[in-house]
Amino acid sequence: MSAPLWFDNLAAYSVQIALLAIIGTGLAAVLRLRAPQVALTYWQILLAACLTLPMVETWKQTVTVLTNGAGRVGIEIGALALKPGHAAFPIFGLIALALVLGVAFRLARVALGLFRLRRYGHRARAWESVPPAVNELRARLGVAPALLLSNEIGGPVTYGSFRPVVLFPARFAQMDADCQRAIVCHELIHISGGHWFFNLAEEIFLSIFWFHPALAWMVRRIRLAREQWVDREVLQITEARQPYLRALIEIAAGPVMPLTVPAPELMQENQLTQRIALMMKETSMSKLRLVFSFSIALTTLFLTAQVAVRAFPLKARPILLAAPAARVESLANGEQTEESSAPTEKPAEQKAIPTHTSQDVPKLRPIFKVNPIYPPLAKMAKIEGIVELEITVEKNGDVSDLKVESGHPLLAKAALEAVRQWKYAAQAHAVQSTVKVNFTLAKDQSDAEQLAVVKAQLDRVQAEQQVRLLDGQAKVKSVAQLKAEEDALAAQMSASLETSQLQARAQQIALMKAQKAELETRIKEAERELKAAQNNPGENFYPKPIKSAPPIYPPEAKAAHIQGEVVLQVTVDEDGGVSDVEVESGPPALAKAALDAVRQWRFSKPLQAPFTTIMTVNFVLSDSDSKTPASTPPPK
Repeated sequence: MSAPLWFDNLAAYSVQIALLAIIGTGLAAVLRLRAPQVALTYWQILLAACLTLPMVETWKQTVTVLTNGAGRVGIEIGALALKPGHAAFPIFGLIALALVLGVAFRLARVALGLFRLRRYGHRARAWESVPPAVNELRARLGVAPALLLSNEIGGPVTYGSFRPVVLFPARFAQMDADCQRAIVCHELIHISGGHWFFNLAEEIFLSIFWFHPALAWMVRRIRLAREQWVDREVLQITEARQPYLRALIEIAAGPVMPLTVPAPELMQENQLTQRIALMMKETSMSKLRLVFSFSIALTTLFLTAQVAVRAFPLKARPILLAAPAARVESLANGEQTEESSAPTEKPAEQKAIPTHTSQDVPKLRPIFKVNPIYPPLAKMAKIEGIVELEITVEKNGDVSDLKVESGHPLLAKAALEAVRQWKYAAQAHAVQSTVKVNFTLAKDQSDAEQLAVVKAQLDRVQAEQQVRLLDGQAKVKSVAQLKAEEDALAAQMSASLETSQLQARAQQIALMKAQKAELETRIKEAERELKAAQNNPGENFYPKPIKSAPPIYPPEAKAAHIQGEVVLQVTVDEDGGVSDVEVESGPPALAKAALDAVRQWRFSKPLQAPFTTIMTVNFVLSDSDSKTPASTPPPK
């Protein structure tokens, strides 16, 4: 069973996030981004990059073009049978259900936390004896939240944006004034910075991506950096390091009361040690070092994102483009299904395979089909025939386990690619069936067939005349009258026959002239192609290099004695220019030089564009280090 598109995209996106998180964590450690404000900005940028990556990257788009051709493809679906053994395990359905349930559980947990937080606020009592130093801080920072005392929490909690509220544990009223002033300053800075909104948004992100540990890691780093930045601001405002440290330790030593609410808490046990360690020493970065470190970090993250989206791209739904002269006729269980609206010279002969079903075997109902494409090579070689496939239709309607029972290899691939994309209506059981795809080249209508059509028309006219004659005669006619009417009818039929023959002959002559002109054009083109192929074998299929640029050996690679082969995948457009080059393998130090050189190449116009080939650029160091790397042209 192939994975659905949503699962492939989710897996690719998860890998992209993991790569960015790993590289981002390593950069933060190597560049020593420890200053609170710098670390907070860095981790927020990294999180934003991960979340916006699907919106800014280019999704991989597959386009299926149904090419024109003078051939037709008939499709027949054979007898149905229940798939033996157990039905396919709905692993992807269970994964989707687990993801949805996980998101629902986390969002419900956030909603419950908000409800509990509101209830704590309603049950709390006002802090009546507020010290004058606290009122001074409120006026200085320009915020005036409600200060409440609660018996249901173990540490200070701040929530609300428009009407902020700060909850303190009941024992906070008995602490000394310096400790109270430091803790209140901490909470007021949270309010002035709008940290309640950021904290709530982070909880929503964690609920949606609950399954990804990298996002949880980045959110933890953001919250630690935010608390460290608030600690630094508290020390600058209060200038009381010891009382603040003493207050942190005193609150941490108090009773533990779990609080599952999306609000910035003063105390987090796994962060207290790091926060105190940072406050005990001065950490700062010069402006030059800050700019340098951020430049390196952002550049590396950008390159990592480029590698991630190229190695694990997100995929869009495939686009199906039907060519104007292609036609596919399908039969399912003896009934003709929907056909392409494109014109064709002659309708395909349709034969339905007899089916043998029982009441236990469901009837397959196709709801989406992809037209098979007549392979151009098979068309050139005049290859016709029937490809018989054995398929399994899963419960959700997907086609899986395709096997070729019989048919020409050139035709089998086209049949497999088309039927694999079919979609059937959902059913109770997985079903096995056979599909026959009949590839037939269009043939011109022969003279015998045209004469048979004319003769059938004349017979129909004669029969109509006889019916009218019998219906119009009310009396018995004499032999002479009957003879005269018979002669007149014969003369009329002869004139009608001559007229029909002349019209048919004129149409036949016009059709033959058009076919002759088209055939002469094709013969001339085939003769030119054959002559060119005899002079230059393979040139009709593979473009020939007409301009090349030798690669330049990178000095740093030469100094490091790096040599080897760089294998490139080169795409040539219809004009012979290089439209795209990708590195398949080779030393990274030599890849750029090979790319820069091959992008300057020019080729002869290919038969089919775009044309993709493999080129090898060989970098070899000689004893004098003077050799130029050699490149292998595309295959002939």
